[in-house]
Amino acid sequence: MKIIRLFLAAAILLGSIQNATGRKLWDMILLDVSSDMDAYAKNNVNEMLLAEQCIKNLDHDGIPDSIMFFAKGRVILPVNYFFDKKLEYSNIRKIIGDDTSINNALASCMAMTEKPNRILVITNGREGSNSISSNTLSKLMKCKGMRIDALLVSAGCDSIYMPSSFDPTDSHLYERTFISSGLKKIVERTGGKMASIDGESDIKHKIKEFESLVTEKNTRPSKVGCNLNPELTYRMLGRIKPQKIDICEVDTNAVIKYGGCEYHGLTDVLKVSDSTIDVLTDYESNHADSSGNALNIVFLAKPEERNRTQSILRNIKAGESYCKLRQNTPFEILPMIYYSGSGDKMLLCGLEYEVAVK
Repeated sequence: MKIIRLFLAAAILLGSIQNATGRKLWDMILLDVSSDMDAYAKNNVNEMLLAEQCIKNLDHDGIPDSIMFFAKGRVILPVNYFFDKKLEYSNIRKIIGDDTSINNALASCMAMTEKPNRILVITNGREGSNSISSNTLSKLMKCKGMRIDALLVSAGCDSIYMPSSFDPTDSHLYERTFISSGLKKIVERTGGKMASIDGESDIKHKIKEFESLVTEKNTRPSKVGCNLNPELTYRMLGRIKPQKIDICEVDTNAVIKYGGCEYHGLTDVLKVSDSTIDVLTDYESNHADSSGNALNIVFLAKPEERNRTQSILRNIKAGESYCKLRQNTPFEILPMIYYSGSGDKMLLCGLEYEVAVK
């Protein structure tokens, strides 16, 4: 009997260890990819590189399967997009827009089907425009029992060389604004942890210290006394989608640039769409308007992606007037153009353009 009890105790202990070690530290990682991060300071320190080193030094068993890349908008991609460097940050900014909306990124997590309970934000803390205040968001996240941790990366210099959103080789020097205190308020109110990383830091050591703080036993934030207007709060959250891509409406004669080529308006794009492997066209007769066909046009980075991309494009459920370029359009087939078949306007995402001189 004593042997059986010892065996059961050992089994329970082993199960507890496996459960503890198998649990990821965070349900979601949010990585700031704005050009403000992806810039070199006058002291030649790049905050984006510091952020990359932070993630690479995290315990890989604690890293979730997906990372949210955010700037003005945001998109959730498999973690291998980060480790395999499948996308340049400048290309991501073309699709989600270039600004910094930390609060919007955090708020969008609350609209997910499987809401993450513990989130790690990696950013320099400089905030742009938001649809929800830090005070309201921190109260709401506290009510929901969510906990926010943060790693603040800093070049230690406020004068930086900012790269162009569309041309990484083009940059200009400017003075950055102050660091927002909003994220600190959210971390403190939700019972999370925060650490700072700069160019002089021993990143490996700092990350180990940070992970030790995160794994400390901590009382869950209280869910009472939030004092919120539920109707107003959820109306605000309703405007913030889990995936937010930057869709622009431009004239059909706008000059479009992609892959080193220039297309002088939609007509020029359509001339090559059937004779080159760089462009895919998916269209359907627009029965609501006899003036033409509704078009969804996808640009390909590599010829070998054609069959896979074509399959994804065909399987997207079309909306009104056969539009497939929407907030939930799969990120991997962008950039893209949509034209309704009539009028002098078209939608595009992830493409550099210039308004044609009239």
